[in-house]
Amino acid sequence: MTSAADPSPVADRTEELARANARLSAEVAAREVAERELVRQLQLFRGLIDAIPDSIYIKDAQGRYLIHNAADRLLLGLAPGDDGTGRTVHDFPATVANAAAYTADDRAVLASGQPVINREEPFTQPDGSAGWFLTTKVPV
Repeated sequence: MTSAADPSPVADRTEELARANARLSAEVAAREVAERELVRQLQLFRGLIDAIPDSIYIKDAQGRYLIHNAADRLLLGLAPGDDGTGRTVHDFPATVANAAAYTADDRAVLASGQPVINREEPFTQPDGSAGWFLTTKVPV
């Protein structure tokens, strides 16, 4: 038998589990707050880059697009709802003619770690006509 001065192992374990549950609940609440803040920041970021009239995109080290802003999606002639994610310059009619040069530039920037700033590059407009644009590529 246990006495009041000698709490039972079950009571001790129950108290220990209650403390662990309280810690976990606090961690879950903190994570939910952090996730809401992350979503808010991503929405702010997306709104900001989509409002910029210049073409902005981010690619991974393999040259696959991760993000296009609204201007870049328009420049590439992407259909509404098509975010172009996961594809490369070899996959878009507007970039395929110059894909090898764009890819070589991307690799050079990644290899050197040095940005390319305001380089004129040829581009095929969505209507098929030729054009030029200034590009800045920065390794991130």
